[in-house]
Amino acid sequence: MKEKTQKYYTPAQEEIARKELRLLRIANANLIRQLENKTQKIIHLETTLKEQTSIILSLKTKVTELETKLEKLTINTQSYQTQIFKYPILKQPKPENGKTLGGQKGHKGHSKEWTKEPDIIKEIYSEECPHCHNKISTESQSYDTHIVEDIPLEKLKPEITEYRIKRQWCSNCKKNIIAIPANVIPFSRYGINTLILVMLSKYHLHQPYNKISEQLKTIFNLEISNGGIKNLLKKGKIHCKKEYDNILQKIRGAPIKHADETTWKIKGQTNWLWAFLTEESNYFIIEGSRGKKIVEKVLPNPQKTEVLIHDDYGSYQSLNYSHQSCWAHLLRKARDYANFEGSSHEIKEIKQKLDNLYKEISNFISTDPDKTNRQEKHAIYLSELEEICKPEYTSEDAKRVITRIKNQKENLLTCVLIKDVPMTNNLAERAIRPSVVNRKISGGSRSLEGSQMHVVNMSVIQTLNHTDGNLFDKVKNTVLQSVKLNPRGKGE
Repeated sequence: MKEKTQKYYTPAQEEIARKELRLLRIANANLIRQLENKTQKIIHLETTLKEQTSIILSLKTKVTELETKLEKLTINTQSYQTQIFKYPILKQPKPENGKTLGGQKGHKGHSKEWTKEPDIIKEIYSEECPHCHNKISTESQSYDTHIVEDIPLEKLKPEITEYRIKRQWCSNCKKNIIAIPANVIPFSRYGINTLILVMLSKYHLHQPYNKISEQLKTIFNLEISNGGIKNLLKKGKIHCKKEYDNILQKIRGAPIKHADETTWKIKGQTNWLWAFLTEESNYFIIEGSRGKKIVEKVLPNPQKTEVLIHDDYGSYQSLNYSHQSCWAHLLRKARDYANFEGSSHEIKEIKQKLDNLYKEISNFISTDPDKTNRQEKHAIYLSELEEICKPEYTSEDAKRVITRIKNQKENLLTCVLIKDVPMTNNLAERAIRPSVVNRKISGGSRSLEGSQMHVVNMSVIQTLNHTDGNLFDKVKNTVLQSVKLNPRGKGE
């Protein structure tokens, strides 16, 4: 049996071994700490990587959303630019044929033949020769004529009339009698002609109060303050109110009527000016809402036998009328999108198809077809609209126009079924434009009373302007007829 031998170290060797062991323990502890730190860093970096990956995915989603919004905003911005800068000031291009604009040299004029008889005839002759200053004693029987029509401003001065109204007594009914002057506006310092001139200057010529005042002072030497002009317009509203109500009744009874609306500010607050009209009558009303209740209030008891022509605004769609949507709005929107920079080929194709369909329908209804032919064509045109809407469009501009078509569809073709229904709402657009011009000049109304003056006076003046005759005389007769019925000038 082998015996185990025990190895002995010297004290010096043991000391060295202890020092090496201590160093190894320290190095091992350092390595463990480093390993733990590295492990924590790896965990932290993995967590950060996951968070960053999630953020990147979220940002990519947002970028996609922002790109879509940018496309929509670009379309909207370009749409607004076409409205704001619709008529840019450009250099007049030279005609292709080389001719200048207007009448050419040697062109015979086509001015209206003079038919009025002169009020004054003046014979003009020279007493001496303008060249040698020799006295001319002989006269010729031949002469040239030069007819001039002018306004005798030196005679256009205000005429002041004092009415001395006698107090009388009726012995039969035992009452005091006070006569009423004929053709005089009750409780007004100014006469009927001044009132009508002020009304036409404001609502037909779109002049602000200060310009009307300046015009009266410059031409007629008649001084009226801005407040005085407002009071005259208020009296005009009182005496036009009955005719204003009659206009509404005519529009309600009309088989074909138009409607449109635009903004109108009252004391800086946005309200809405509504226009309801026919070929002969214009009716305006200002309300604080743009909702369908306004239409229901103005046009109650709608009937399917009646046609309401309007744009694609939703307040009209739910009313129980036969609707005709305005083709001009649809074509204009398609044209604007198609003309934008970077517009899609889809919208250009849609625009061309709509243009062709519009011309086809316009030519058809101009032939005054019978009822059977109208129904056949209606089915054909409806299928053509459906074909335009059928493809799956991907571009934003095409989708917008297609949505408009889908929302209106059969309402675009009422003009095919019913005689005398126009394809556009241009009648309402033209009727509402004078109010838009007034709004741009005055900024709207400063009070509710001012807005009521505007709608009543504007409705009556524009309606009378559709009839034959001198507009001044027609407005004057309307006011005088009301004065006869309301000689005491009682307001509302």
